[in-house]
Amino acid sequence: MPFPKRSIPDQDPANPDAYVGNIWGWKFSFLSLALILLMLVWMAIRYARLEPDTQGAQDPVEASDPPSSGQ
Repeated sequence: MPFPKRSIPDQDPANPDAYVGNIWGWKFSFLSLALILLMLVWMAIRYARLEPDTQGAQDPVEASDPPSSGQ
C-alpha cells in the first residue's frame, strides 16, 4: 500500500501559517556562503602577507600634542 503523495508545507495553500521557506533558493544561499568564505580566505592571506608598519607608526598622544615653541 503506497503512501499518499504529500505536498511540501511551504506550498500548501490550505495552511497559510506554514513556513514559507527560503525565497531566494538554496543555490543563491550557497553562492553567498562561497563568496563570504572566499572573502575571509582572501583577508586572512592578505593579513598574513603584510609586513608590520614600524617606520610610520607614531604614538597617538605625541601626534596630537601641539609642537613646542622652544621656550
